[in-house]
Amino acid sequence: NASPYDETMVLDADMLVLENLDHWWKFLNNFELFFTSQVKTYRNEIVTSDFYRKAFTKNNLPNLYCGMHYFKKTKSNFNFFNLVEHIIKNYEVYYKRFIPLHTQNWCSMDVSVSLASNLVNNMNKITSKVDFLTFTHMKSYAQNWKHKTNKWMSYVNPYFDEKCNLKIGNYKQNGIFHYVDPEFLSDDILNKLEANV
Repeated sequence: NASPYDETMVLDADMLVLENLDHWWKFLNNFELFFTSQVKTYRNEIVTSDFYRKAFTKNNLPNLYCGMHYFKKTKSNFNFFNLVEHIIKNYEVYYKRFIPLHTQNWCSMDVSVSLASNLVNNMNKITSKVDFLTFTHMKSYAQNWKHKTNKWMSYVNPYFDEKCNLKIGNYKQNGIFHYVDPEFLSDDILNKLEANV
């Protein structure tokens, strides 16, 4: 609602864009509003775990992620985001009424947007299963690992090669990388990235 632009792509602050995304704009132009509905592990696998998303699966909410979304400046989007804002300001009431199973006791943007989408029934208009409009989500329990850990960097090492390509383990990362853990973006990594701009 507050964007000065006719078209806006929003990314979480703890993300790195690892390649040119110009081709995304052409595809996204087909939508008034777009949310990613599936994210990937660092191994480029679709995340199947609902560890962090039980409120979605238990209450049949659309599986929307706000980490990357797009919108055009339109009246319908203005109305949609007003509804999202109302849900956020009154999340205890909305969650209790519309998310009775595995109800969260904190406000979540993903849950609030998904609930708004459910209420206005626009899910089929605001997402796509196209696999390039996604991001790598580094929440540790989303990695499909057999062994669980709270910090992904204690399980697998990140590094940049000589061409400044990010690798997690031996997997080169592409697109948008949602690193989640603030310890990942060290001064050394920032200096390396800034030197290669």
